[in-house]
Amino acid sequence: MALSHSGRLIASGQLGTSYSKIPEAPVILWDLTNRKSLNVYKGLKKGVKLLEFSHDDQFLAAVGFDNVFVIWSVTDFSVVYNRVFEWPVELRTPTTPPAPSLPLNP
Repeated sequence: MALSHSGRLIASGQLGTSYSKIPEAPVILWDLTNRKSLNVYKGLKKGVKLLEFSHDDQFLAAVGFDNVFVIWSVTDFSVVYNRVFEWPVELRTPTTPPAPSLPLNP
């Protein structure tokens, strides 16, 4: 699960099922204000490993257990980027660099 930075949206990742020919693992985008789903994103199989909203809440990034990395638009629900990697993928949020230290005058 991932909560948007505004607190208005939440994304929940589902597990794929072995009872289907294609073990689709959807990601559901929820509107917390109206308490209803806005969209069901598809493209991941087996299960959803990681979810993260962009800082401006315009995009949702997801990584599946099948090493698929997808970025979706939160506004028009389209796929912005989609790639399968040969190795496990991690999502990392950039951190703010530390403030420079100020010289101390004795």
